[in-house]
Amino acid sequence: MTSSTWQLIETAPKDGTWFLATYRNPDSGHWMLQTVIAWDGGWVHPRPSSGLRWASSLSPWSHWQHLPALPAFDDRSARTWTLPTPRGDSRKDKVACFLRQDGLCGCGCGAKLSVKGFILEHIVPLEDGGADDLSNKAAFSIPCAKAKTKVEATERAKVRLKRDKHIGAVKPKSSFQTNRNGPYKAKIGGGVERR
Repeated sequence: MTSSTWQLIETAPKDGTWFLATYRNPDSGHWMLQTVIAWDGGWVHPRPSSGLRWASSLSPWSHWQHLPALPAFDDRSARTWTLPTPRGDSRKDKVACFLRQDGLCGCGCGAKLSVKGFILEHIVPLEDGGADDLSNKAAFSIPCAKAKTKVEATERAKVRLKRDKHIGAVKPKSSFQTNRNGPYKAKIGGGVERR
């Protein structure tokens, strides 16, 4: 990474402009994942299927730079830039994690892992800013990995719902029960009566 192209994140544009962001891993000192982000009251990331993905205003990003220019439409030989695709876990990574943990499950339950009965899980999820390298992976037994994923998915759903309510995308449910099964009935004229 050259200092002439990368700038401190504090100088990044706050007007919704998309730019590349990166950060330095405090443990290894290596520069980590580059991603496309923008500031819109919080860091937002592109997600092809649904437009934008929300993230917290607290993020690990420390440096930024402008996106590379897209090629002209008449230049068919030039390629456009794409975001890196996550790669699967290699056999070498699986063996390294298995040996690092002495064949025990990474969740701390103490279960012995079978050679084919485990998967690698990210300790800090990628969606929460975790790195996609061996230092952020642990070998989990399949039941423990499913339980971990279920807890993380529930927490992410709660955060998304709070965010959506905060920005007005989802209206909060009324505490007054006037649905078909509720104890009250709403009248067309605006009144309410007990069923």
